[in-house]
Amino acid sequence: AHPNIVDLKGRSPLMRAAEYGHIQALELLAKYKADPLLKDIQGKDVLFYCLSAPTNRHSQCMKIVLSI
Repeated sequence: AHPNIVDLKGRSPLMRAAEYGHIQALELLAKYKADPLLKDIQGKDVLFYCLSAPTNRHSQCMKIVLSI
């Protein structure tokens, strides 16, 4: 599957993984060159989704995304 495919709302797999704090999925998507600069139809990027919840997992997601 293509790591930059988007759903009807323009959200990429990277955004969805960040939204739910799925660290392993983020690492895998980063490995396969998912684009962290994509924005959904509301103009939100993956960093927005990393900040969507104040959890340790979301903090780790932010670190992963910033390293891409």
